[in-house]
Amino acid sequence: MEFYGHIIDGVEVESLDGARMDSIDPYTREPWATVALGGRADAARAVAAARKAFDEGPWPRMGYEKRQTLMHRLADLMIENVEVLALADTRDMGKPIAQARHDVARSAWNFRFFADHARLTAGENYPMDSGHHAYSRFGPAGVVSAIAPWNCPLMLETWKVAPALAWGNTVVLKPAEDTPVSAVLLGRLAIEAGFPPGVLNVVHGGGGTVGETLVRHPDLTKAFLGFNVYLLFRSSLPARMREVAILRVAHRRACTYEWAHHVDLAKAEGLTDTDIDAIRRGE
Repeated sequence: MEFYGHIIDGVEVESLDGARMDSIDPYTREPWATVALGGRADAARAVAAARKAFDEGPWPRMGYEKRQTLMHRLADLMIENVEVLALADTRDMGKPIAQARHDVARSAWNFRFFADHARLTAGENYPMDSGHHAYSRFGPAGVVSAIAPWNCPLMLETWKVAPALAWGNTVVLKPAEDTPVSAVLLGRLAIEAGFPPGVLNVVHGGGGTVGETLVRHPDLTKAFLGFNVYLLFRSSLPARMREVAILRVAHRRACTYEWAHHVDLAKAEGLTDTDIDAIRRGE
């Protein structure tokens, strides 16, 4: 079976302790790939690589046109490798291959859209009686973590990764443990496209180790989280509410959650708007 490692600082690597896990094909129920199984230390070194790339590297200082060119090049490579990327998601989570091909096309479009949007987005001008020219402009926030769900692996990863990269942030991506392979392929293609080391990092592992580190780490600026709120409400509510509160306020980090239609499902389970608002606030 082919091995898929972490992508850290522009290199595909093993876990520090050499741990691995199997990726299981849900149709055959057999392993089809071997993946690096990371821990807190692996997540920390991915964050360190992203922080160094942001603080010292060219990516946030690069002009929008240059970043746009590299992101379009990555999108081109994704289309050139559509069968490989689509098969990875199909083997990992059972998605029909035709739908997986559609997801690859949409994922490539995400990179094109946000690359163009970042270049064309304008700030605002403010009238000043003093005669000064006052204006606002958008810039990168810093190091961003992206924790993706399993159901549309590549597409939902690019919804988080593409806008963050387009504005000059560096990224650490954690795919779901059940669907890790397409994220590695994306990282390999980013290296091939010419992305500087440390700009897009991919690290695998559990939510209680790698995922927690990618929210709590002090060198992170923002976290994009994609989790299933329906499952949140189906499980032990007080304990899960505390976990969400920890994620929400850890080091006063800005967290963006993927709520989607799960709020309606939560109401069907008997939770009120007050309960849902409390979880949103991290209480």
